[in-house]
Amino acid sequence: MAAHLAMLFSAREALTYYIHRFVLHGHGHGRAARLVARPHRQYAHASSGAPYSLQLFTDHPLPLLLHRLVPLYVPALLLRPHLLTYLLFVALCTVEETVALSGYAAVPGIVMSRLARRAAVHVNGRGVANFSAWGVLDWVHGTGRGPAVLEHVRREADRHHVVQRAKSKTARGAGLLQSGLDAIRGGTGKSRMGTTKKKTARR
Repeated sequence: MAAHLAMLFSAREALTYYIHRFVLHGHGHGRAARLVARPHRQYAHASSGAPYSLQLFTDHPLPLLLHRLVPLYVPALLLRPHLLTYLLFVALCTVEETVALSGYAAVPGIVMSRLARRAAVHVNGRGVANFSAWGVLDWVHGTGRGPAVLEHVRREADRHHVVQRAKSKTARGAGLLQSGLDAIRGGTGKSRMGTTKKKTARR
C-alpha cells in the first residue's frame, strides 16, 4: 500500500507540473491555448489573492479537469491499485489541496504551511512560478519562487522547537530503554555498579 501511494504521489507530482506549466500556462497561440490556457488565466488568475478552496468556479471546467482530475485519475488507471489505496490517495490529495488553496497566511505544520505559501505565490504572480503540488519539480527545473525549501524547513523547525523536542524525546526514550534493560536483567546492572563503586572505595 505504501509503495502504491508513493508511486501515485510521484506520478501526480509529474503530471501536475507538466500539465500546469506547459498546457495551462503555455505561451502558444494555437487552438489548445484558446481552449485551455486562456480560460485558465481568466478564471483561476482573475483575482490577486489565493482562491478560497471550497469555491467551485475558481477555474474554468476544462482546465479544472486537466489540472485536478487527470493527475489524480490517470496514475491510478495505469497502476491499478486496490480501491482502498486509491480512496486514501484521493482523501490525502483533497486535504492537501484544501489546505494549499485555503488562502490562510498561517497554516499549522511545516509541510502544509509551505504548500499554502507556494499556492499563494503562484496565484499572486499570475502563474509564472510554483507549478507543481509539492515543489519537487519546481526545484529541479528552477521555477520555484519564495523561500528555499531547506530555509523554509529550518525556519519552521526553529519556530516549532523541533530540535529541542527531539533531544528531550531521545533522552526520555534512552532512559526508558535503559530501565527496561535493567528490569530484564533482574537488577544486575545496579548491583554491578554497586560492586564497582565498592572496589574503587577500597583502593
